[in-house]
Amino acid sequence: MATILDVARRAGVSTATVSHVINGTRAVLPETRRTVEAAIAALHYHPSAVARGLQSNITQTVGVLVADISSYFFAQIVRQLESVFEPEHYNLLLCNTDEQPEREQRYLEMLHSKRVDGIIMVPTGIDQPILRTLIESKVPIVAMHRKLREPDLPAVLSDDEDAAYQATDYLVKLGHRRIGVLARAHNLSPVIQRTHGYMKALRAHWIPIDQRLIEVGHQSTEQATRAAKRLFTMNPPITAVIGMSLTSSLGLLKAMRELGVSYPDQVSVLGIGDAPWMEVLPAPLTVMAAPVDEMCSAAGKLILDALAQGRKKRGSNGQDMAHKPQDVLVKSTLIVRESCQEIRT
Repeated sequence: MATILDVARRAGVSTATVSHVINGTRAVLPETRRTVEAAIAALHYHPSAVARGLQSNITQTVGVLVADISSYFFAQIVRQLESVFEPEHYNLLLCNTDEQPEREQRYLEMLHSKRVDGIIMVPTGIDQPILRTLIESKVPIVAMHRKLREPDLPAVLSDDEDAAYQATDYLVKLGHRRIGVLARAHNLSPVIQRTHGYMKALRAHWIPIDQRLIEVGHQSTEQATRAAKRLFTMNPPITAVIGMSLTSSLGLLKAMRELGVSYPDQVSVLGIGDAPWMEVLPAPLTVMAAPVDEMCSAAGKLILDALAQGRKKRGSNGQDMAHKPQDVLVKSTLIVRESCQEIRT
């Protein structure tokens, strides 16, 4: 495999001149440029991205950390981010944390060592000291879907409190008063905000809050199924239930099938988060759907703007942490299908 030294020898120039031709870092005489380009073509030389990154402090790589790549929601995020960065000639380095803080820490350390230009992450909700190191290294970082505890970093979020408020309000207006909730881990910001929205809507309609109807704390579909079964043992029984994530909604539907509970005639079901399989169920699910493409475009813009700003000010990548961008909050939309039924009195 040819090296930059081989190219320099063939063209009769210094390796610095070859580097200037490749990177456009300094003016080179047209005749010299043509000679170097001819040597590159003859030797089939391909510059090392790693070496170029070390020299320029730009690697054209963005790290992306998601919680579970097998989830349709997180797979959507990766796909949409790819569509944002590919036209700008950036590569994505994908990391799947599997909701494990230890893996998240290792991945962040790896991304730091690889000198990525920026990071977009769905955080696990646990403090990571390595984030401060990345900030000090001027690496722009944006949280998606969940808020980071680190105050200096922006986030792109769906308005989770509003989404749960709208979902609950919709069910109450159909006549439901006993509305169960199935949500994930307590420490995740979407869960906190959605639970707040649910309770806020109940208070707005003067409906007492029954904490037993709020099942929070599962991670897997199997755990969600067990939690959902507990909701169906309530007395008096629930008449509606909100699955506050795709995992929650799937666990809820599995529990109903195993218990022989049908919807919407026995229980109305509403999900927060949409997926193609929800539309092909015998009774397609009514959902609150977040605009993932809008969220990814906003996150990508924050990173690209920070990189452009950093290069303009310092000749290298990074974001000016003294001027932290504002968080971006996007609204979810209620999509009414067939899984909710009015209670007639």
